[in-house]
Amino acid sequence: MNEHFKISTLSKANEKLKEKTDETFTLIWAEYRKLNLFLQNQKEDFYLKVANRLIEKCINLYFSIYSLLKEHNLYSAKIIYRSLIEHYLKSQYIILNPEKEEDISSKYILYGHIEEYIAKIKSKNVYNSLIGENNILLWEEIKREFPEVSSLSKNQIETEIQKFNIKQICRKLATYIKGHTINLNHFENILKNYWECSMFVHGGPGTEFHIPNSREIYSEEEALDLLNMISIPYFLIFQTIQLIFINSALKYNFKGSAARILNNELEKMSISIEDQLEYLRLLDKNSQ
Repeated sequence: MNEHFKISTLSKANEKLKEKTDETFTLIWAEYRKLNLFLQNQKEDFYLKVANRLIEKCINLYFSIYSLLKEHNLYSAKIIYRSLIEHYLKSQYIILNPEKEEDISSKYILYGHIEEYIAKIKSKNVYNSLIGENNILLWEEIKREFPEVSSLSKNQIETEIQKFNIKQICRKLATYIKGHTINLNHFENILKNYWECSMFVHGGPGTEFHIPNSREIYSEEEALDLLNMISIPYFLIFQTIQLIFINSALKYNFKGSAARILNNELEKMSISIEDQLEYLRLLDKNSQ
């Protein structure tokens, strides 16, 4: 028999996870600030610096999700949650570099800019066709704006761009995780959340089936869906920061205890929320 949970229980979960996030940041803040300064002072856009930029954006997105859920604005929260997951997936792809791509962070930046420029020119050409002006010659414009790819063909440039397509990133990360005995259930849950949230970004008709009918009582499925959006960002953010600390220690001899602290905090958090229904039941009981 499916259980039901009050909105006050989910609100309490949102507050508790925010408190836990703040607490964890407090434990590592001095070292994380030091690491940030170290990475920012690197002249080149090497992979840890770029990955850290992405995860810093994840942190800001998480706090936006927290605020939106506090206001019971679930629709907007799902849009932001999808963006958070995408930033996370890109940071993981850059750090893990599953296909051992040379200069992966530089390529991510270059071909990301090119992809954005292509979209801009295509948009301009749509407008030009409406007002009767000549279209901009796309690939000539690309090679003029980005001389570093002037010797590449259209197909070569598109191939490089596609390497950072989110679907390609998901596929490559899934293959990497399977080959390195990492828990795939967590990753599958992230992908499920990502594709479900995509309909909110694009205004899909299916969104009405993924928003609770009641603002007071949530079904078991609705409550677990919301709890995932509340709790998963904690793991995405701090697991990635931990990975950045570990890589910084291995590559640059960056010393500190933050990676060990995060390992302990992530383990405690994982245990506390392992049985999600029991976690909600305890919150529900304590709120009565």
